[in-house]
Formats: sequence, structure tokens, C-alpha cells
Amino acid sequence: MSPEQAVVLGAGQLVPVHHGTSHNPPWYAGTPDVVPRLRASAENRVELTVVQTTDELVQA
Repeated sequence: MSPEQAVVLGAGQLVPVHHGTSHNPPWYAGTPDVVPRLRASAENRVELTVVQTTDELVQA
């Protein structure tokens, strides 16, 4: 799924969690410029929270 496709799913918030964790061509290749593309696509459409692999998610 591309960053642009993720934005149009209709969710209220988008939290990409696997970006930057795997790169194993030809089976899996990371999406180039994923975070800037997500930010551009999400602007004024969906809340975007970008976490790092060392961040902890806590449900409120």
C-alpha cells in the first residue's frame, strides 16, 4: 500500500509503524520518501502520527 492509498482509507488517525524496519529486496523493498509523502498526502485530511522504532505507544 502506498502512502497516498493509506490516507484515503477514511481513518481518523494514521500511525505508520513498520516504516524503516525492513528492506529485503526483491521480497520487500521500503517505500522511498515514505514519511514526506505521508505528510503531504495527510495534510488537512487525516491526523498523522509518525513514530520511531524506539517509541512506545500508549493508548489513552
